[in-house]
Amino acid sequence: MLRKNLLFTIFIASLCFSLPAKVPPLFGPSGVQPQAVRQGSLGSCYFHSAIAAIAASDPAAVKRSIQTIKADQWKVQFADHKIENVYFNDVQYTRNSGFDRSEGLWVSILFRAYAQRTMREALLDAVAASDFPAIVKSTGTSFFSNNDLLLLVYDRAVRSAINQEGDINRKLLAENLDKEMAAVSISAETRKLVLKMLDSKGYFDALAAKIKSNGELFGAYRAVGQGGLPEHVLAAFTGKANGLNVTSGIELVSALSRAQQSRQAITASTGSSMGPKLRGIFDSVTGGKDWYVSSHAYTILGFDSGQRTVTLRNPWGDHPDPEGVFSIPLDTFVSAYERIAFSDTNR
Repeated sequence: MLRKNLLFTIFIASLCFSLPAKVPPLFGPSGVQPQAVRQGSLGSCYFHSAIAAIAASDPAAVKRSIQTIKADQWKVQFADHKIENVYFNDVQYTRNSGFDRSEGLWVSILFRAYAQRTMREALLDAVAASDFPAIVKSTGTSFFSNNDLLLLVYDRAVRSAINQEGDINRKLLAENLDKEMAAVSISAETRKLVLKMLDSKGYFDALAAKIKSNGELFGAYRAVGQGGLPEHVLAAFTGKANGLNVTSGIELVSALSRAQQSRQAITASTGSSMGPKLRGIFDSVTGGKDWYVSSHAYTILGFDSGQRTVTLRNPWGDHPDPEGVFSIPLDTFVSAYERIAFSDTNR
């Protein structure tokens, strides 16, 4: 046990080996506000639109979820009280890769924590789906639930083993895992056992399925219709979330009004194609004609029931300029969007 603890300490220390002279500030000039959130090169609109929605509805909750341990390490607590430790080396990878362009580090830290949470769930699902004996499953479940070591090794191994469709190259993953484990001085015996897990019936398939459905988190660009859902992000950070298909009628108006009055975080997603009837109405919409993006998620910033207008923000931070914010008539909203997602908690 002493040797394992020592190895883990050495590994964690190694995460920060290339720190710059100064770690960027946690919060930028805008603080925790929707306009500080800017999606990067991944198809992570479902994540960034949801985080911007939470920032709009309850910025204090966002601040409470991030605890600074030291200058280069943070602890993120989710609504279910599960915790992920986030290290600057991984946040820096997110920033340098252009996966997040937000002001300050807070969005990148939440993005990284959510990715780690997803990876941990993937490993636990893989253990549960495997044909390991019960005692091995119990040990594996305990390890992946409470330890960062193999979690981070797996995450870094997956980065270069996943393609743009979210598929994992099994051989490359095994090679990467072996290299990453060797780099942090995991014994040859343990490395052999971990690699053998990939050959267990059910294990790799379960791991691959989880990662494929969350490709954005691991470096593969995937559209919102194929990958992550805003409901999942809202639920992780607020405790409970729900969704509603967009149709004309009282149910949609009630949901939008309730979100406005109760300050619920709320997003809206477009479908994979634009109907011909939409083309003729774009020029008349406030903010210009370039606000529509197919298979994309937006933050809903407001709903005016009297004027029957919806105000939204594109997490790109533009399209349209400035800041990606625009207002459209409710009828246009119903024509352009397929689904809304909202936090479903009482404050």
